[in-house]
Amino acid sequence: MRRNVVIIGAIILVIGVVLFLVIGPLLAVPTLSKLNLENITHPSIVRQLSVGESLSLGPFKGGEGIIFSFNDSADVPLEVKTTGVTQVRTINDTFVAIALPTASSNITLTNNYTAPITVYYSEPSVLPSLGAFLGGIVGVLLGIVLLIVGVIVLIVGFVLRPKA
Repeated sequence: MRRNVVIIGAIILVIGVVLFLVIGPLLAVPTLSKLNLENITHPSIVRQLSVGESLSLGPFKGGEGIIFSFNDSADVPLEVKTTGVTQVRTINDTFVAIALPTASSNITLTNNYTAPITVYYSEPSVLPSLGAFLGGIVGVLLGIVLLIVGVIVLIVGFVLRPKA
């Protein structure tokens, strides 16, 4: 057993546990709690869309989290597009779209149905900074890596024979 290697492994292991169990969740949880129903406003703006017509919202900066709600007369979600990732969920019979544009761009709602529809939508809101949330994820992932490295160094420290 090499005492110095075991001590270094134990220190790395403790740092990994702290990052994984404390620092990462502390950074991520406050941001997640802000992504609740208070960010969603009721769809109050009305617009008619013919077949294939699009409604453009924005422009928005890249990296901003955007949230808005909508309904339509067909009662099925419209196609929502931006330069990045979009997700549409149903909450209390209202479609809620969250978009994360990767570059400065608009968000478009497209009537991808075979008949004209009436769209009711809310003014898009910019979500609280996702930087802390991403920092929390990085903290958790770094904690996992340090846990693994710490265990490996501990095992190596126990297995190696002492210096003569």
